[in-house]
Amino acid sequence: MERFDDTALRVLIDLRDAYDATLALWRSLDAHEGRMVWKTVSQRDYLYHVFGRQGRGKSLGPRSRETEAIYEQFRSRKHDIKSQLADTEPDLKRAAAMYTATALPVIDSWAAKLFQHLDRSELLGSHVLVVGTNALPAYQIEAQVRLGQRIHATRDTDIAWVDASAADEPMLWPVLREFDDSFRVNLERPFQAIGRGSRELEVLAAPSRVGGLRREPLQPVDALPEQEWLLLGEPLRHVVSSLDRTPTALIVPDPRYFALHKAWLADKPERDPLKAPKDRRQAEAIASWLPLMARYPINEAFIAALPEELTEYAERIFD
Repeated sequence: MERFDDTALRVLIDLRDAYDATLALWRSLDAHEGRMVWKTVSQRDYLYHVFGRQGRGKSLGPRSRETEAIYEQFRSRKHDIKSQLADTEPDLKRAAAMYTATALPVIDSWAAKLFQHLDRSELLGSHVLVVGTNALPAYQIEAQVRLGQRIHATRDTDIAWVDASAADEPMLWPVLREFDDSFRVNLERPFQAIGRGSRELEVLAAPSRVGGLRREPLQPVDALPEQEWLLLGEPLRHVVSSLDRTPTALIVPDPRYFALHKAWLADKPERDPLKAPKDRRQAEAIASWLPLMARYPINEAFIAALPEELTEYAERIFD
């Protein structure tokens, strides 16, 4: 297998550093959403934090030293963030351009925009993981392996819900609607959202995590015990780009369990026969890369801790 050379590794580091710096600023800017304005009510000034063109918002109190300080700090901090973004965003664009030019593994452009939005909203990693074909570039980068051709995902995008806590109100759906306000739940497949251009997003969840989605319009199938395996081990994070140069982080399941999960899926009787061969190829590919992933050893302790259903698959793909 051909490994990444020094140029590719440098490009990967540059993209990761530029993305992380810009992501922190994006999140800070989101925390300073809207604007601060003074409104006169009954001949007295009140500070309002307002949002949108119609200026809806809430009062933070009458004019005082405290509210004047809030006003100045908000405006000053927002100005500083925008000034810093003016420096980091061009660096990020250049780094993404270099990434694609270096023929490093890319993901679907629509999916990249979605994952970046989830990351900016602080849901990626803490609440959802990227699964399916879009996860493979992260494993390829971890192994530092060049392939003969780039991996391309299908039009459906998969994420796995991993947060066990049950929120009192929806967390995922509002963020998805911010990304694409045409998203609607497929009533025939209530774990699937359909957006513009008939793009499909499927939300999967292990039985132990389904409760965390009880307030969400999207409702994953609760009879997928194999999803529990993707919660095991140590998730992996890498920063990638799409073909249209959209950078995003990928936070994906432990590659060892992902490979075993895919191998098991390929044999599942109910599996779509058109998807099973791809599952098997992906399991074999990741298994072949694992010797190059020092952080994810296949040793006696790992094998001994495997769920019983996965033991035979470990013997089969981890030669």
